[in-house]
Amino acid sequence: MSVNKDTANIITQLLSPPAQLLRAGATLMPDFAVKNIVRDSFGAAVFSRYGFIPVVDHMAGIFHMAKQDALFHEYKASGALMSTMVGMDRNYIQGSLKGLYKKDIAYYWDRYNPVQVLRGFSEMLETATRLGEYGRAVGKGVSIEDAALSARDTSLDFSKHGVQGKTANKIVAFFNAGVQEPVRIMQAFKENPKGTSAKIAMYITLPSVALWAMNHDQDWYKELPAYQKNLFWCFKAGDTVYRIPKPFGLGVVFGSLPERALDYMMERNPEAMKAWAISAKDAFLPNFMPTAVGPIIEWATNYSFFRGRSIVPQKEQKLPDALQFGDNTSELAKYIGAKFDMSPRKIDNLISGYGAGMANQSLNAMDSAVGKKDYQNPFSKAFTVDPMKSPQSIQDFYDKLDETQKIFNGSKLTKEKMSKDDLYNYNLMNYANGVMSNLNKMEQNAVQKGDKDRADSIRRQQLKIAQNAMAKVR
Repeated sequence: MSVNKDTANIITQLLSPPAQLLRAGATLMPDFAVKNIVRDSFGAAVFSRYGFIPVVDHMAGIFHMAKQDALFHEYKASGALMSTMVGMDRNYIQGSLKGLYKKDIAYYWDRYNPVQVLRGFSEMLETATRLGEYGRAVGKGVSIEDAALSARDTSLDFSKHGVQGKTANKIVAFFNAGVQEPVRIMQAFKENPKGTSAKIAMYITLPSVALWAMNHDQDWYKELPAYQKNLFWCFKAGDTVYRIPKPFGLGVVFGSLPERALDYMMERNPEAMKAWAISAKDAFLPNFMPTAVGPIIEWATNYSFFRGRSIVPQKEQKLPDALQFGDNTSELAKYIGAKFDMSPRKIDNLISGYGAGMANQSLNAMDSAVGKKDYQNPFSKAFTVDPMKSPQSIQDFYDKLDETQKIFNGSKLTKEKMSKDDLYNYNLMNYANGVMSNLNKMEQNAVQKGDKDRADSIRRQQLKIAQNAMAKVR
């Protein structure tokens, strides 16, 4: 059955609001803007045609905006301003910038709402990178046209799209970013293969390998979920593990791939490469699934595409739906889950799937307001990670348990005798799972009572059981 133009327009109109909501929920959060500028700084250092220097040129861009000097007005007139992610999602860009850069702050607040303030902040940081590149290009005597082109290409140019791409971006939140990233990387190699390779080695690969050498044998690093290692540079200072966002495509291929290759060579860990392949797919293949249906499919399959793991961990899957929650589950999700016999973990994932960081911080603020949790600073949360919140060994344990049970069930069905190693692994994992099940019940009881110390103590026991079992697997 063919779809005519009018029908296609109706479908697009129906599917567009969720994509717009997710984009707004993600890009309007100040912590997202700061993370994005960190990614952009590393990307700009690689993509720059005129020697962009991270931090230095970014601060220069902020200086030009604050001063509203001739360079800033020249940059605005060049048209490079329309290449930003936030700018492409609104029709009032010039009005917002007029308020944002006007020295009389009262003017801005008299005429614009808080959402526009957040938009302006996000765009200001993104514009600073491009303006820094523009200033460096002009300083080297190039034409305004060439400087503007380089500024647009220093980060992903979100004004570039085809007719079909423009439509797809309306219903898939970050479709255009998924298309532009590999194209920009190939363009950089085509223009300057040696220079691009050298800059990638300096800004992406060497820091990645150096941090891997420092961290790979540390217990906290081993317990980081795979997606955290692939999307962030992580290091420990004191008792806190910090994470710095890697540029998406560049970081996954030229930073995370060498790390996972080293994991494979040193630890013979094929799962590390599988997890990397998922991150690479997300970075280089555009998502064709409409944003409107993505969270619903995740609910139905109990699988988070972003994290590459179950939404409801296996230890909770045999519990009643309303009791499937942990320390970080929102009180709103628990309330809805109790009222309608739904999984609070899936409810939180659904809310996050449509509202991103804005929704998460709203839930966080609500929980803090009713005294159920301490308020989580979004900037602290953006740049730190607790490996013990979702340790990789626990995930590996349940994945292996599921594998051994499938082998056992297949053997029963086909009447084929299991190998000695398969039988050994099945008995090992089955016994460990019995111990783990008792600990899971104790943990859930502690979580329901709000006894955080008790719950943390039990989780340490669970982790030890999982690590011991995985160490004995043949």
